[in-house]
Amino acid sequence: MKRKEAVIRFSALSVCLVLFLSFSSHAGPVRVGVLVHLTGDLSEFGQMQRKSMMIALENIRKREADSISIVPVFRDTPADPGKVRAVVNDLVSTKGVSIITAGMTSTTAWVAASQAQSLGIPFLICTASADKITEQGWKYVFRLNPPFSEYGNAMLWFLSEIARPKTVAILREEGFSGLLSSDNLSERCQKSGYEIVLNYLYKKDTKDFEPVLNKIKKKNPDVIAMGAFLNSAVRLIRQCRELRVTPRIFMGLGGGFTLPQFGELCGNAADFVCSITIWHPSVPYPGGRQYYDTYLERYHCHPDYHGAEAYAAMQVVADVLERTPSLDPEDIRASLLATDMTTIIGRVKFVSYGNKMQQNRLPTYLLQWEGGRMSLVWPPDLASRKYVYPFPGWKRRPAEQE
Repeated sequence: MKRKEAVIRFSALSVCLVLFLSFSSHAGPVRVGVLVHLTGDLSEFGQMQRKSMMIALENIRKREADSISIVPVFRDTPADPGKVRAVVNDLVSTKGVSIITAGMTSTTAWVAASQAQSLGIPFLICTASADKITEQGWKYVFRLNPPFSEYGNAMLWFLSEIARPKTVAILREEGFSGLLSSDNLSERCQKSGYEIVLNYLYKKDTKDFEPVLNKIKKKNPDVIAMGAFLNSAVRLIRQCRELRVTPRIFMGLGGGFTLPQFGELCGNAADFVCSITIWHPSVPYPGGRQYYDTYLERYHCHPDYHGAEAYAAMQVVADVLERTPSLDPEDIRASLLATDMTTIIGRVKFVSYGNKMQQNRLPTYLLQWEGGRMSLVWPPDLASRKYVYPFPGWKRRPAEQE
């Protein structure tokens, strides 16, 4: 009898010890892997994302003194997809991260997500938009931002209701999500009744756009839609001014067109260029304006939606880690699946629809540059100023000294 009681007591003690170790390990600092492009051509995005995540963590700690301690482990992600697997492996095997969040291009995110799935580590994407990433049935991969096929919703709404174009020219940089989305934008424009007069894919190191811009100038499309990172976005607009390419509207597909450096480098050539986005500080989600003001005061430049996505990703990660019963990957995944919260970019709830799995759904907006600032101009009920349409031309804006 005594031996039986001893066995029961030992078993109970063992259970208590396991529970204690589980809760105590969860109560300590939790390492979170963060993949961003901190150097190279995409460093403008990566540095903004890193700074935005640190602001998010500061605000979370201020509001919730007893919140779980998160230690972000940032890794500069190579632009070369072949080197990305090693970075993911190192975060998991050497750094011991419990979850990874990533603000990367679609080409690198595809490799990283695939590797995270192989390792069974929860992986939260906050920037990459290639549709196929959440169409693989990967159980550990979640996406916060919209897929590329949905980024154009506000743009197409504006075009159908206000611009009513007949012709569209599309320029896309190799490696930009437009490449991975194939002809999605072209198909959606054609379904809307717009004729695609040019659908041109160029290499990312292209410096001279004169040949293709002259072709566009001869076709005289109503819309020029451009998918480009910062350097190409700046070159395109500058050379459009030099060649007097004058559509009824310039439409950036996100990327470099929403970065503050675009306005700085283009000067008045940026005026009246539009771009799609999923965030602007004037959209009334809690904490959005506070984040924007803090970033502007601290770093003396305006964050765009890439920074807001990163901030929101850290909000989600913190919420998930507060709710998960343990740091077991299955528990963290279950907590991600149960997420239903409001972030600075809107509601986050991972759902499955069509071919997509564990995908968040968000509205999109249209921005327009003027006087070195981006303003939200569509939809009208949220606009901070009225849009300028059609594009007024270049006559009143001579080329600045460069």
